[in-house]
Amino acid sequence: MTAVPRALRMGPLFSALAPCLRPLSPRLADKLGLAADLSSPLLARRYLRFINAFDNAGKAALVTPEFYEQHAGSPTLEWVSTRMSEPEAGSHALDRMLYFDIREYLPYDLLVKIDIATMAHALESRSPLLDYRMLELSARMPASLKLSHGEKKAVFKKALEELFPRAHLDRRKMGFGIPIHDWFRGELKEMAVDVLTSPRSAQRGIIRPAAVRRMLDDHFSGRSGEGVRIWTLLFLEMWFRRWVDGEAG
Repeated sequence: MTAVPRALRMGPLFSALAPCLRPLSPRLADKLGLAADLSSPLLARRYLRFINAFDNAGKAALVTPEFYEQHAGSPTLEWVSTRMSEPEAGSHALDRMLYFDIREYLPYDLLVKIDIATMAHALESRSPLLDYRMLELSARMPASLKLSHGEKKAVFKKALEELFPRAHLDRRKMGFGIPIHDWFRGELKEMAVDVLTSPRSAQRGIIRPAAVRRMLDDHFSGRSGEGVRIWTLLFLEMWFRRWVDGEAG
């Protein structure tokens, strides 16, 4: 066992502790869940941790035991692992993750959402960095040029350093985030409570009512920031109402 890195040996302990501590300290439970996933030897599991709203411990604490047992063998992890293991993905971990981004995450998640949002306002969006020539050039470059000594987009920044001030190249990423935490403590608070604690939602037998109530209380009190998870559950319930219950939009 001494040959196994300490972080990997601690992973199972973090996984076991996270759901137990969630009622007492959601923030600590999240940190333990993150540590468990990032200590996994499976690249796909580490990757999924950064794009999923819930980690494994969070799911186990949220859904009913019956639903969890039914779906514990979800093929998501296996599917991502298989995709990342395709010959075209390469052998370096960074290249394998980028390959999955290009083949799955970008076209079926990010780009389709951008299209929906912009077209709803009669706008046409463009992503110049996704030009096929840029992608082909990037794919041919070794991973060491993309991530060098902890610096992300290393070769890209190097190519632009004579065109932009260094402060611009080194500043934090500026995404298109929305004030989702504030919304669910303000104007959308009542809606979230009405929908997620409704008898209809509880009768589906998927989510534990007490777990949802605890999540909402933790968010409203500021003990934790659950905005993304509340948003995810809210849209899951609205999806059920529209496509399973047949409720008019």
